[in-house]
Amino acid sequence: MIFILFPQPFLILLAIIAAVRKVEKSKKYQFRNKKDEWIGLASAVTALFLFSLLFLGAAIAFPSTIVFLGITTNFMAAAFSVVFHPITIALYEANVFDKRNTKMDYFYKYIAIFTTGINYHTQQLLRSVPLVINKLLAVIFVLLLIWQLFGVNMIFGD
Repeated sequence: MIFILFPQPFLILLAIIAAVRKVEKSKKYQFRNKKDEWIGLASAVTALFLFSLLFLGAAIAFPSTIVFLGITTNFMAAAFSVVFHPITIALYEANVFDKRNTKMDYFYKYIAIFTTGINYHTQQLLRSVPLVINKLLAVIFVLLLIWQLFGVNMIFGD
């Protein structure tokens, strides 16, 4: 039941927003099959795995700590974006879609995709609604991410 009940409000909110939003041209994700990008991806995945081990103290088993880390970081970005909506979108786009040359650029790209990707796409949907509704839905989104954190803890916690 927890697998079914916890994501439902989250999905309903995103479906409602997506149904009423204006169609915008979206940017495309690109993977250039270069050595530097592979190294950046591998180092980002390794760093995220290691960083997620911090949640072992919350009595969550290792593979599940990665899910908890992803939701936690997206929650922090969503809380920040309630007030600073355009800044969070610009930060994500600067890390993910701008031109990259070094291994560290690719590292930051994949860290940004994992840690703020859900929030970015939700904020993109919210961009087209009026300000008052935008802020209301942004607060609801933050509350639903907290709901998701409790769900992950109930599912995977000891």
